[in-house]
Amino acid sequence: MKKPDQYIPVSCDLVDQIEIKATRKSCVAIRYLNEGNEVAIEGVIETWITRKHLEYLIMSDGTEIRLDRISLLDNQKFSATCTK
Repeated sequence: MKKPDQYIPVSCDLVDQIEIKATRKSCVAIRYLNEGNEVAIEGVIETWITRKHLEYLIMSDGTEIRLDRISLLDNQKFSATCTK
């Protein structure tokens, strides 16, 4: 059973898109859940990191977004998890 705050591995396609957009310093539109509320932001992806087994997107303004909380990246939905 999933714990309320348990990290869910994200789609490999989402990670690929994050890498592409971060490398190109493209402005992106992101929708994500933050404490149960959906938030919409636009900005440039600085990088992504792993901290305590959780993956985070770091925006150029310092905003940190847990990857498994992202619902849309540039209006694209990534629902399948990445399993290896």
